[in-house]
Amino acid sequence: MAKVLSVKQPWLSAIEVGMKIVDVRTWKTDYRGPVLLHASKEYDYTGEKALGEERMAVLRKHGIRRGGIVARATLEAMIPYLTKDMFGRQHSAHLNPAEWWQKDTVGWVFSNVEPVQFIAVNGQLGLWDYGT
Repeated sequence: MAKVLSVKQPWLSAIEVGMKIVDVRTWKTDYRGPVLLHASKEYDYTGEKALGEERMAVLRKHGIRRGGIVARATLEAMIPYLTKDMFGRQHSAHLNPAEWWQKDTVGWVFSNVEPVQFIAVNGQLGLWDYGT
């Protein structure tokens, strides 16, 4: 079984191309290690606006796939963003607008991100298992 995390686009494409190394969530996990990254069918248009046209042009050229597993990575760490100031200082790693900060905001730190052959599969909430 492989652990899988679903991420909305265009954020997942930003992770795939190395533009973004931290995914922002409001929950954490004790799991560290290999993870498959699943591109949700749902698209985050506010994320597109937050990334800006220059970054989005790069992502469109790369390709923004949805509805399946698109990459593998290593989940290295959790960063608890205890203050809005701390969240703001890490902007270059997560690329999220400052107003997205909440008291329970956590950054999931990824490394070794590599594309994989697309596997069409429905996503799930949380960190989920795929395969046998």
